[in-house]
Amino acid sequence: MEAPESFGRTATYRVTLANHLRLLKNLLFFIGGFLLTLVYFYLTNYKDFKILAIIMSIMTICWCVPSLILHYNYYEQAKDLTIIEHEEFFEVFKHQQPEIRIEKKDTIVIDLYIGTNMMLYNSNFGKFPTGEYCYAIIKTPTDTIILNNLIYPDVKYLPQRFPEVKASYHKTGFAKI
Repeated sequence: MEAPESFGRTATYRVTLANHLRLLKNLLFFIGGFLLTLVYFYLTNYKDFKILAIIMSIMTICWCVPSLILHYNYYEQAKDLTIIEHEEFFEVFKHQQPEIRIEKKDTIVIDLYIGTNMMLYNSNFGKFPTGEYCYAIIKTPTDTIILNNLIYPDVKYLPQRFPEVKASYHKTGFAKI
């Protein structure tokens, strides 16, 4: 994976509408396709429309609910956080109060939990709604912080940000914090 150009500069990260939409785009696309399909069959007076609507609704619920739960968990974990990334350290603020300062030199290990397709192909190959969610646990001698890609979109590049730190990759299909 190639690191984005923004690395090395001071940057501030918060949960934004753009981050929400970036992670929910596959889910929104799926729901839009579901609704368009139902409208099409309704307008063409499909004889078994009710049965089709029930089956498609059950499929949509089974497909979407895990993503919505995962997205909600990511939001709850990150909603009050602000992360300021500097060249040599991260500052983490909670409710606009300083909480943790993670020095690059003090970091012991980074555990990265990422979907298999994101790890192998650097994209959500197959477009499962939960496939783009990933998070990292950064451990220092005194602190541990969890960064998810709702607040820190480039979380999968953290091992490149800390090249001298041991990074452990954990493949997962459902990266629940």
